[in-house]
Amino acid sequence: MATIDVPLPDSVHVVTGPSGDPHTAAPAGTGRWTVPGAEATARHDPYGALRLTLAAPAPEGLSTVALRWRHHPGRHRPALVLGDAWERSYGESQWRGIQPEGPLPWYWLGTDPATGTSAGLGVRTRAGALCCWTVDEDGTTLWLDVRSGGLPALPGDREIAAATVVGVATGADTTPYAALQELCAAMSPDPLLPARPVVGCNNWYYAYGQDFGPDAVLRDAATIAEFAGDHPVRPFCVVDDGWTEGRGKRPGRAVGHRPARAVRRHGGPGRGHRRPWRPAGPVVPAAAVPGADGGDAHGHRRSRPDPPGPVAGRDAGDRRRRCRPLPLLGFRADQARLQHVRRLRPLPPGHTA
Repeated sequence: MATIDVPLPDSVHVVTGPSGDPHTAAPAGTGRWTVPGAEATARHDPYGALRLTLAAPAPEGLSTVALRWRHHPGRHRPALVLGDAWERSYGESQWRGIQPEGPLPWYWLGTDPATGTSAGLGVRTRAGALCCWTVDEDGTTLWLDVRSGGLPALPGDREIAAATVVGVATGADTTPYAALQELCAAMSPDPLLPARPVVGCNNWYYAYGQDFGPDAVLRDAATIAEFAGDHPVRPFCVVDDGWTEGRGKRPGRAVGHRPARAVRRHGGPGRGHRRPWRPAGPVVPAAAVPGADGGDAHGHRRSRPDPPGPVAGRDAGDRRRRCRPLPLLGFRADQARLQHVRRLRPLPPGHTA
């Protein structure tokens, strides 16, 4: 097996409340760190994975926790690094040199073609936080965003099961592809696999959210059912427009009511821009955590050249329109945390999120 016992982090840094000011947590025993109003705990499970739990009984709540390792897994500094995507890859996955300011969602794998060694770290599926990594010459940092809708989580006397960290390290006899297989298997030890093939249709890929109402939904369902006939694998139909408010001709919506289009026109993310966009408020750059420096003045990598003009002169709409990768300790992805929000704050009967 290529999996490793994940070591305890060398330091922990915490953002409580909405201010965005990080505080270095004080060690309070093996695998425990505290700041006023919050606590982070790391415990090994029987397989060497590191379970991270967070507590924040204070009224200001908890926003983000960064865990810093001043070394690389397997003690091998990578020459090339591969990272994941927040939702799915849109063709941008690639091996890159070390980019300390570049966030790597969920996991990362490093390799050194000169020695043939590979190593990486990731978090198991069903984490209680949005997790990303940064890798630099001296080590790696895990960033845990536990905010609820952009605001600090208020767990009260409950603990947040933030993440379980797993790792792999392989020698020259194992290819990077095989090492990545080992890492992904460790991150998802109990995958939710369907009993049968998943087949069907998705209306977005021909309607693109335009003039699509209940009659069209029924027409699609009848068409795909006719194609499937009496095949034992039953098809599905996806109505891929419910996430945009006011699109199409859904009951209760006026025809032509298109706020999502207006949002795009005024600088919000359009369909297909699934990455969180850069918020208008201040963010904390990666340099706020000792040893994780290397980003630009805003703590994020640049995916394309900057347009002419100073960054400070752009308004919030312009920043959103560019849809850059998230700034560290400042990203927002509210819907991705919906299940976590429900778990922390159960909704009253009859209410939905």
